Amino acid sequence: MSPYALDRALDALAAESAAPSRIGDVDLPNALARQGLHARRFIGADYWLAPVRRTRLGDWRAYVLRAPAGTKIPPHRHLGQEFFQVLMGSVADDRVHGSGDFVAASAGADHALQVGVEDSCACLIAVEHGAQWRGITRWLSPWLGI
Repeated sequence: MSPYALDRALDALAAESAAPSRIGDVDLPNALARQGLHARRFIGADYWLAPVRRTRLGDWRAYVLRAPAGTKIPPHRHLGQEFFQVLMGSVADDRVHGSGDFVAASAGADHALQVGVEDSCACLIAVEHGAQWRGITRWLSPWLGI
């Protein structure tokens, strides 16, 4: 083994941990920061979506969604499974989900979400087959990648 093998390994670990750990005001988990995000797609002021790099596997895709306090996420139906983790703030459907909570929605589930009124919310979302949106979101969803 080279006498500098340990130094090179430690340098490689330090470089890996140097990935940006924030996007806007959203703190990213280390694994997500290392994976990387594509450019944000803005829906409105401080309301955006950023696809996760290299995560489109088959019919699955992942993205970070950030929405301002009080935002109503339009009603939609899941065509496959959806999993999301709240990274900051809170969001409610039939229950309130706060920072750190992990939520699973089954295929065929209909729901609309409401961001808490006190703080903005950001979620890491993984979806299978996308969703059927209602209203204007139906026309925006291909551009947003949701």
